[in-house]
Amino acid sequence: MHTLTVAALSGFLFACFGSFIGVMIDRIPKGQSIVYPPSACSHCNTPIKPWHNIPLAGFLMLKGKCASCSAKIPLQLFWIEAISFAVGFGLGLMLPG
Repeated sequence: MHTLTVAALSGFLFACFGSFIGVMIDRIPKGQSIVYPPSACSHCNTPIKPWHNIPLAGFLMLKGKCASCSAKIPLQLFWIEAISFAVGFGLGLMLPG
């Protein structure tokens, strides 16, 4: 497989993990489950559609706002995913092959 393809896939997997880290950062201090209920807007409680929950892409598609109520999505979630993607992409570039 091409090096950039591997790096991009690695970056995406790390961004997914980063997204889960964001969930844990938000829910664990509140004593909430990290797996249920599914992700929802913290302002209007509308469930997040699966295609809006794609790391980085969802934030960019929605321009950083909830699709239902237009409340701002916390920027820290974007940065957690972006940094995770960058780390994964960099590690993917270093893989042999």
